[in-house]
Amino acid sequence: MHLMRSILGAKIARTPLDFNPEEIAGAAAISLRAARKIDTPTALIKVLAKTAGKYCTPQKQLLEPIEDGSVREVASISEKAAIDDIVACERVLKTYQETLSIRTSAIRWRVDEATADQWLQNALTIANIKTREGVSRHISSERLNRRQTAVHNAVILPAKPRRTSDMKEANDLIATLYEAFRNSPDEVRWWASYALLNSNLSHPGVSFASPCEAKRFLQLSDAAIPRNRWALALAAPSVRAETAWRQAVGSSVSISTRRQPKKIHSRRPDGYARLCLLDDTFAPGPKGESEIQWKKYTAKSFRYSFHMMGILIGVSE
Repeated sequence: MHLMRSILGAKIARTPLDFNPEEIAGAAAISLRAARKIDTPTALIKVLAKTAGKYCTPQKQLLEPIEDGSVREVASISEKAAIDDIVACERVLKTYQETLSIRTSAIRWRVDEATADQWLQNALTIANIKTREGVSRHISSERLNRRQTAVHNAVILPAKPRRTSDMKEANDLIATLYEAFRNSPDEVRWWASYALLNSNLSHPGVSFASPCEAKRFLQLSDAAIPRNRWALALAAPSVRAETAWRQAVGSSVSISTRRQPKKIHSRRPDGYARLCLLDDTFAPGPKGESEIQWKKYTAKSFRYSFHMMGILIGVSE
């Protein structure tokens, strides 16, 4: 028996693998470059054993100290579910960017393949949204150029906020809207779709051509964002139009106004506006709203939030 097992083991060790590099990368949770170097079962077993240790070995967890008189906040079940989906979605699509195989990505991160494929299709749809000049609205040329030296030139995830506080705010916003999506899927999908179709990387915020659309957008945002965090840059053709915009967005929203150029009055009879979420560090100076520097004070969490929401729930036509 021992001799037979030894002979069979030696024979199997020299048998070529019947797996392609993408399947090996997915099973072993390694890069495609490393997977191409694995050509025998013995080499694969060594890598699998190393990978399995990451999941099988229990990690020591230290209890976080709680100060006297304080209560530690615990996320709700719906918030945890939303964060789990965000993390899983990012992992799957990031792996896809490296391997260009959604099946490999789904297997690697233990996600249902149909769900992973839906996330991918949503992400590709958003990445292909163009401006009138034919430029991508949500994937910068700088990020695309950085990927040209990589194995595959695929960029489909939104750029993450750098500050921890911005990332937390983005996750909180997504979790709140994700919960609202269960009860009002069409409305929340409209919210994310409108933001994606009416924004670009050249200008902060979301553009509106109608006070009614701005009102609808803000009403859906109210569950997650206080009105006083918003600012509206408005170009109105008349005092009457300006009044309509102010009534639509409410008195809590900071508004800076200017007269709309006559050359675009026929295309936008109600005027147009750009709605921006202000950073939590913003404080108006002595000149008030006119002192707002839009790009400087726009919250970095906002663009990431509606981009990820679009990937998770899809974009309405």
